[in-house]
Amino acid sequence: GTLPSALGNLKDLQILSLEYNQLQGTIPMEVVHLKNLTELRLNQNKLSGTISTELGWQKKLQRIWLHSNQFSGAIPSELGGLLELIDLRLDHNTLSGIIPSEIGDIAALQQLWLSFNRLTGTIPSKFGGLTALTDLLLNGNAITGVIPSELASISQLQYLWLDDNQLTGTIPNELGCLTELIELTAQNNGLAGTISSWLCNLNYQVLWFNNNSLDGRLPSELGCLYELVELKLNDNNFSGKIPTELGNLTQLQYLWLNSTLLTGTLPSDIGKLSELKGLKLQNNRLSGTIPSELGNLNSLQILHLNNNQFTGTIPYKLGGLLSLTDLFLNSNMISGIIPNDLGNIIQLQNLWLNDNFLIGSIPSELGKLNHLLSLNLSSNALSGTVPMELATIFSATTEIYLYNNEGLEGDISFLCENGTHRNIYVNDSMKNVTCQCCVY
Repeated sequence: GTLPSALGNLKDLQILSLEYNQLQGTIPMEVVHLKNLTELRLNQNKLSGTISTELGWQKKLQRIWLHSNQFSGAIPSELGGLLELIDLRLDHNTLSGIIPSEIGDIAALQQLWLSFNRLTGTIPSKFGGLTALTDLLLNGNAITGVIPSELASISQLQYLWLDDNQLTGTIPNELGCLTELIELTAQNNGLAGTISSWLCNLNYQVLWFNNNSLDGRLPSELGCLYELVELKLNDNNFSGKIPTELGNLTQLQYLWLNSTLLTGTLPSDIGKLSELKGLKLQNNRLSGTIPSELGNLNSLQILHLNNNQFTGTIPYKLGGLLSLTDLFLNSNMISGIIPNDLGNIIQLQNLWLNDNFLIGSIPSELGKLNHLLSLNLSSNALSGTVPMELATIFSATTEIYLYNNEGLEGDISFLCENGTHRNIYVNDSMKNVTCQCCVY
């Protein structure tokens, strides 16, 4: 239903809390004119229309929660006159226009959530005066310009979300003054320059700068962020090596450094990150062998090392990663055999070992991987017969890639189910293989 205008008769009403309903339509002016209102909580509905400028006349308001609705139009600059306001949440609407600089006058403000709208313009430098602010969430808009260095004056700031905008310029060194900051996210922007050493000894738990144009070397000081849980720096233009000091981040769960032009070897110290769940290093220029210490990462679920220049063999200790669902080692220069131990990773859904120099036979132990969705062994130098055990792992959606392994032999029609198509890929160069259901 709609908000009844009769609510305006409740002249002494202080808190209006109707969140998590199916309310539609606009906010009646009779509600906007409630002089004693301290909290207006209408979030998670289907309310629409614009936010009235007259809401800025209700000087007792302390909380305005209008997030997760369908409001459109501009954010009224008059809201900057609500000097008792401590919590303003307008995120997840379709608001447009600039962010009013007048909001920077609300010295009591602690939470400002403007995420996932259609806001444009720049971040007001006046926000540096919001010294009580703990949450500044601006992600998911079309904000341009630079990150104002004045934000460093918000000494209580804990959450600064700037991702998915159109920000440019460099990361201000002054942000190193924000000693209370827990989460700094600025992914999917156009930021350039380097990551400075001011990061050291801060209390970050989340640091996202992925999908920007950052360059230079990764500072060893990243290893001082002892509380860090998520470090995502992928899809930038870094150079140099992975700092061994990252092995000090014992709370780290996600390390994404893929597509960053990194060179050198993979430090064995990464094997100390016992809480790590996701390690993405694909699409770099990493070389040397894959450290066997990665087999110590018992919490690991995702391991992407593909499209590098790794050599040596596949460490058999990777077979102890029993939580692993994705193992991508393809497009390297790995040699030797496929370890039987990989058959122990029974949660594995994707195993890609293609485009390497692997030899020997396909281990029958891979038949234990009954959650497998894709198995890519193509473009190696595998030989022998395909083990019968593989027939047990295939569902209707499973794909297996065997092409460009000229040493394989025998009839693999046993992989067919009643002669139907099973997404098994071979090619004509495999002259010693016959198959009734394969894709050539």
